Amino acid sequence: MINSQNYTGRILNFLDLLKDYEVQIPIIQRDYAQGRESQKEIRHNFLNALHSCLINSDPIKLDFIYGSIIDGKFQPLDGQQRLTTLFLLHWYASIKDGNSAGKDIRDLLTRFSYETRISSREFCKALVEESIQEIPNNQKLSEAIIDKNWFYLSWVRDPTIEAMLRTIDAIHEIFFALENLYEKISSNLIEFYFVELENMGLTDDLYIKMNARGKLLTPFENFKAGFQKRIDEENWEEGLPLSECFSTKIDNDWTDFFWDHFRKEDTIDAAQTRFVSAIAMIMHSVERLNSTESRIELLNQLQEDPTQVRPNHYSQRSFKYLTSTFNAYSEKVILTNYLSLKLPFPMWRHAPKSSLLSMIVYDDNSSSTVQRDSATYTQKVLFFAESVFFKKNEHGPNDIYQDWMRVIRNIVSRAA
Repeated sequence: MINSQNYTGRILNFLDLLKDYEVQIPIIQRDYAQGRESQKEIRHNFLNALHSCLINSDPIKLDFIYGSIIDGKFQPLDGQQRLTTLFLLHWYASIKDGNSAGKDIRDLLTRFSYETRISSREFCKALVEESIQEIPNNQKLSEAIIDKNWFYLSWVRDPTIEAMLRTIDAIHEIFFALENLYEKISSNLIEFYFVELENMGLTDDLYIKMNARGKLLTPFENFKAGFQKRIDEENWEEGLPLSECFSTKIDNDWTDFFWDHFRKEDTIDAAQTRFVSAIAMIMHSVERLNSTESRIELLNQLQEDPTQVRPNHYSQRSFKYLTSTFNAYSEKVILTNYLSLKLPFPMWRHAPKSSLLSMIVYDDNSSSTVQRDSATYTQKVLFFAESVFFKKNEHGPNDIYQDWMRVIRNIVSRAA
């Protein structure tokens, strides 16, 4: 229970809110639900109410929007759905009227961001900054957006982006014929009661209670968002082109790679989590930045439960190793028959069911006589040795690779 909470309240419209604060949908929030296919009636009822308000100049109050100011940014506890729809409506108004005032709106809209997924955040940013020159007459507005060269096709798998595109089409259908949309939407016809909860951090428990019917982020999505924050704060990618940055690669090339080869029950979350957890374990052993006791404790923890991997388990060196390993394997699978590769000598009790990478990302290790539910410590050493080879040899598996892996097998077998 929350006791002795203080709050201040006032009436604002969406643009007023953005003038006062950056608005950030926090990591723990659910996906944008109002644009889901199943929410068509709710979506259209809400948009029609806004349309009626604007066309008849009949003011409407959208109930309470409340949350806390965290690091100078407003993070809504309640109101995410309405704020997101208002963001999309204001974006539409900015491109529909196509004047200098529309640019002013877009400048303000850059202060609205989604932190639930990196792809959601990047889509909102691109939508505002890149935008589209004119509204098409012969295709859905969502299709015109998807056709743009700044739109990554992998974004369509993000449920928030998918829902946003659906809402954009509904907005286009309902508001296209409304003249002077920018002028109307910039007035005080659409307002809400803004309440800032003071001296109260937004806890995970609160979000879970408020969003019990929503879909919480997966463990890997939570890790990814926190990891991106660490990357930015530590400037690990300073000077790197956007196309090579973690946020771009993880939502495109690397996700496509895992989706094509390691999808299980239409999800790759567990596979990606096991991959980053294994790299964290490997690099903690290599770097030896902490005491022996703390390293052993972390290795045991991640071996037992890979979902316990955290952004602070990575240093800049291990981050670079992670990204280069992602790149190495995605390239090797494309250029070679790596996943079907069989070494011409026995791996004994360390034998993977298929490839060493498959052994790392799956929980099925039934061919092992040591540990059945995940890769063993020794198998992770073999994976590390293989990854080192691949990053130093562009042509992938060959006779030298076989010799290398035989030597490593002999070493770990004596030690195991």
